[in-house]
Amino acid sequence: MATILKPKRTRTLGLIPTVSDLAVGEIAVNIPDQKIYINDEGTIKVIAQGAAASASPWTYVNTNITLSTQGKYIVDCRSSARSLAMPSVSLTAGDYFELSDPFHSWGTNAVTLVTPHPVGDELGNVDVGPVFLDVSGAKIMFIWTGSYWRLQR
Repeated sequence: MATILKPKRTRTLGLIPTVSDLAVGEIAVNIPDQKIYINDEGTIKVIAQGAAASASPWTYVNTNITLSTQGKYIVDCRSSARSLAMPSVSLTAGDYFELSDPFHSWGTNAVTLVTPHPVGDELGNVDVGPVFLDVSGAKIMFIWTGSYWRLQR
């Protein structure tokens, strides 16, 4: 009979184990990030990652910032609401950015996206900002069309 190994694991984007989470030599898996970590004598190291993990890492945000194109952001609103400035200069059609709420905190403390450009939805409705994100657990992408930011779910 085969032995089943079940390492510590998470389904939370961007969550990295700490040395207090893992004993020396113990491994952990972050499923959505496609990474395997190990505690190597008190240092957490990535020992394996899938192809998707090397493509574009997620940036953890817990303060008000200006977003960059081609960026992926985990926006933490557990302590307070956030105001994020959408990219607004040197935009090229196809530029994008993604936002994720793995902490399910946007319903309590919303994200406000400010932009000088119009924002549209998948139905073709275009309006001026700001955009309020208040759905807990959401993950969304905005794509620059050449004339406005289009919301892509």
